[in-house]
Amino acid sequence: PLTASTNFPNPFWLTGWSGVVNNAQFDLGHIKGFSLELSVGGEIAFGETVSGSFSLDPFRAVEVVEVLPTLEEAKCIKEEGLYLFEWATHFYRRIEFQVNGCCDLCHEDSDCLFALTNGRDCLLAGNNDFNTSYVGIYSTQREIDTYQTFWTNSAEKRGDWCQKCSCESDTIDCRGYDLLIMPKTFDNSTGFIPRVLDLREN
Repeated sequence: PLTASTNFPNPFWLTGWSGVVNNAQFDLGHIKGFSLELSVGGEIAFGETVSGSFSLDPFRAVEVVEVLPTLEEAKCIKEEGLYLFEWATHFYRRIEFQVNGCCDLCHEDSDCLFALTNGRDCLLAGNNDFNTSYVGIYSTQREIDTYQTFWTNSAEKRGDWCQKCSCESDTIDCRGYDLLIMPKTFDNSTGFIPRVLDLREN
């Protein structure tokens, strides 16, 4: 039977050094997974081998659970409270009457990094157009109710941290790289493990 406790030698023994203790209660209705640990008694030095056998018979799944597919990643990220000044007309490409589809338009546009909806039109801004002097914070309830600001979530357009910045030692150094948007991906196939992210002078 599936019974467990925190006491040895119960077959389902919560050792404390493996797994998550939480309330230390074994609840059959909340089993999400399991792991097997083989413990060897006696003084065994590192690198030595032991032999033996164990049996898991009978061991079978009693219920097949359908795993739902992962939800599609958002194409854009809504930036609450950030306002891109609408009057800077040279800063935007205006697409009239496209409020609801503005995120999709930015996602499909190869140059779009940021988008703004003003209750009627969709305004797209690319890398070459962007000027931080045209960025502000909503100051009135009307602006909060009227405008929505997005930035792209495209890995292709946002790029990789180590391509946009310098990755050396234990630091991703982005100082002075004039980043307009946070990179999205991180390729650690080289074994580089960062501990510091420096975003000064951007």
